[in-house]
Formats: sequence, structure tokens, C-alpha cells
Amino acid sequence: MNRRGEGITIGAIFLILIIILFLGWLVNEGWKECRADSDCKSNQYCSSKFDCRDIPVMEKASPGSSSLVGPAAIVGFSLVAAALIMKWETLFGKKKKEKHKEHHAEKEGLYEKELEGHHEEHE
Repeated sequence: MNRRGEGITIGAIFLILIIILFLGWLVNEGWKECRADSDCKSNQYCSSKFDCRDIPVMEKASPGSSSLVGPAAIVGFSLVAAALIMKWETLFGKKKKEKHKEHHAEKEGLYEKELEGHHEEHE
């Protein structure tokens, strides 16, 4: 008989715990102001804390208020200045009477002559 009495006691405690949890859930649900946006006014929304809040109004920047002419001019002048710096010598350099001659390698290049010099020193 003891086993049967213990089983009933454990079952009763388990049933009481389930009822307490269910009542706690009902009380928690009762405190919620809304469950969906449709429960709030037309200019409100249901927040994650289940209360109705006003929808924030964001002001859009008008397209004419931010002019890009200034930044575009700065970028343009910078590109022209960079091109002038790179071509400065060819545009404004002193013109020499001598034309630049291309360097033509001899039959034996400098590298081969250096190698011959090093071989002679080591021998």
C-alpha cells in the first residue's frame, strides 16, 4: 500500500505544478497589451515587449539638399594635378639639343663581363 500511496502523492504534486505553471502563463498573457500590430491603433505597432508604440517618422533628405558639385570638382582638380606631376618633365623640362640615344648592349653584356672579372679574381 505504501507504493500506491507514494505514486498518488507524486502524481498529485506533478499535477499541482502543471496547474501553477498554466496559471502563471495565463497571468503573463493577460498583461500583454497587444499580440499583433492589428491590436494597436493605425499609427502604432506592437513592440517586442507586447505594448503599442508610435511608429517613428523618418525625414527623407531631399535630393537637392546634398550637392555633389564641390566634391566632384576636388576630384577633378586632383586628377589633373596628378597628370601634370607625372608629365612635368616632358611638358616643362628644358629642351636639350642632344637627343636621348638608346643604350644598345654590346655583343657581350655587362653581366658577362662582370662574371669574367670575378672568375679571373678567383683563379
